[in-house]
Amino acid sequence: MRNISKDYMKKAGEWNEFVKGLYKEDMFKVIFNLRTPVFVFQNIYFDSLLGYAIMKKVFGSDFYNLNRDYFEEIVLYLPVKRIENPKDPDEYFYCCSYIPETTNYIGFYTKKFYKNEIEYLNAKRVELNKGFTKEYKNVVTYRPLKTLEFKVQGNKETVRDLLKEINYIGKKSAAGFGEVEDFVIEDIDNVNEFMFNKDGSLYRPLPIWFFDVENGKKILSPIHPPYYTDKVKLYECYV
Repeated sequence: MRNISKDYMKKAGEWNEFVKGLYKEDMFKVIFNLRTPVFVFQNIYFDSLLGYAIMKKVFGSDFYNLNRDYFEEIVLYLPVKRIENPKDPDEYFYCCSYIPETTNYIGFYTKKFYKNEIEYLNAKRVELNKGFTKEYKNVVTYRPLKTLEFKVQGNKETVRDLLKEINYIGKKSAAGFGEVEDFVIEDIDNVNEFMFNKDGSLYRPLPIWFFDVENGKKILSPIHPPYYTDKVKLYECYV
C-alpha cells in the first residue's frame, strides 16, 4: 500500500463509521436534468458517480491534490445497499443502476491533421491505428439527452446531500459537456419496477451467484467500482 497520510485515512474512517450508522434503505429514482449533452465512452455507473461525490465531500479541496492511484486504495463506504457473495465478501455489488453504452449518439473526430503538423512530425507516413498519432482519429461520442435517470436503494437523504457535489457527468466536462442543471428524487414503491427496466432488462448487471433466470442473457461485467482499471475483475452476470 502506498504511503497515504494518516489524516486522509482518519477522514475516510470517520465517513465509514457514519455510513455504518445508516439503516434506512429506500428505493428511489435519481433524475439529473442536464444543460448540455453527455459524452459516453463507457457505461456510466451510479455507484462510481456517488464515490466521486463522497471523495469530494470527505477530502474537500484536498481531493484535487490526491494522487489518483490512491482512489483504488482508500476504502469509502457508499450509503447504498451492498450485497456480498456469501462465499466471498470481495465479490459484491451496490443496488443502483447504470447508463449503458448505446448506439444512440452523435460522433465526430476530436482532432484533424494539417500539412504543417505532418511536416513537424518529420514522418513519411502517419499511422492512425497505432503509436502517438492514433489519438488523432479518436471519435468522440455524445448523447443528446436532457435527462439521466438512475435507480437506487439506499439512504435517500444522504444520497441527496452527496448529489450536490456532482456538477458534471461523463467525459469532456472541461469543454462544458454533461453539465448538471439540477436533480430530483422520486420514490419507487414496486420491487419489480426497481428490478426491471421498461424493456425487460435488469436495472444493472447482476452476478449469477445472486440472481438466476432461465434463458436469461449473460455477459461478462465488472460489478463494483472502480470499473475502469487494469485490475478490474469480470463476473458472469445477467442483464
